[in-house]
Amino acid sequence: MQKNIIGILTNTGTEDNLHTYTITQKYVDPIINIMQDVPLLLPASGENAPYQQWLDLVDGILFTGGKSDIHPCNYGHEITNKKSFFDHKRDIVSFNLIKLAITKKIPILGICRGFEEINVALGGTLKQSLHVLHQHIDHREHKTNPFTIQHEVKIVAGGKLSQIFVPQKLGVNSLHDQGIDELAPNLQAEAYACDGLIEAFSLKNSSQFVFATQWHIEWEADKNQCSSAIFSAFKAACNEYSRIKRINNSIDN
Repeated sequence: MQKNIIGILTNTGTEDNLHTYTITQKYVDPIINIMQDVPLLLPASGENAPYQQWLDLVDGILFTGGKSDIHPCNYGHEITNKKSFFDHKRDIVSFNLIKLAITKKIPILGICRGFEEINVALGGTLKQSLHVLHQHIDHREHKTNPFTIQHEVKIVAGGKLSQIFVPQKLGVNSLHDQGIDELAPNLQAEAYACDGLIEAFSLKNSSQFVFATQWHIEWEADKNQCSSAIFSAFKAACNEYSRIKRINNSIDN
């Protein structure tokens, strides 16, 4: 089986009073176990990140979840949730990397924070505290079982997700307090929660694989048919990108 290099963006943090780049194992495992590809951790190092070198290496990029929120200044809003904390270096790296990867047609998969990052990077906005808005259910994590199924999503008929996973409804976990307000103009909704919140999207009018979910498809992905199908579709897109890249490199040489 073809082995692709999949970039995985990290978060920043501290451990023992030292600055760290962090990622949880559950994001890496599907790359190894389902896709059977090679994970490459991309540190959220801020403005001096080596974007071009990363893009030359990878065949796809996974934008993961994280505990921090995207700073509202990135989409023209003020902070309304005083309990929010931010990861400015990740914001910088993710927005630049998303735009560059789309330009180079590199396959992208986003999960939770990664889902929100893609929307903001392409011109969309977010709601900061869904649980205080009366039109929305509480999307925050279950206190004793964070990854339990909390609500259903309805898959958009005829969309890209419906081609990856056939059933029209799906039970999903929910571990976020933010969500999409305005969807970026060049994205299209692929699934909605029962309260109308967009829970999945793809790139509109494009064959490029740019797909993201608000729920955590990485959690025990090998036991979930929809999650496995999404990672398999990501794998197929990375295979095709890698094939075209090899052809172009042989022509250039």
